[in-house]
Amino acid sequence: MYKKTCHNCYQPSFSSRKSGEWICPICRTDLITVKLRDAEYKFSGNSTKNQINLQKRYLKQDKSDSNFTTYI
Repeated sequence: MYKKTCHNCYQPSFSSRKSGEWICPICRTDLITVKLRDAEYKFSGNSTKNQINLQKRYLKQDKSDSNFTTYI
């Protein structure tokens, strides 16, 4: 299983394929150029950067869509 994180909505996307078309299921952005990671990959970077990305995800949500919920 492989994972890419969308650079537009910062949501994770998973697939069993390494190559081919890869579209974000949330915002429909093409993820073909985003670096492929193993789904079990643990980012060990700065926790402040992670917090900023979580805030960006929250702020980008469409508040009027009741089917879209926050998972933070």
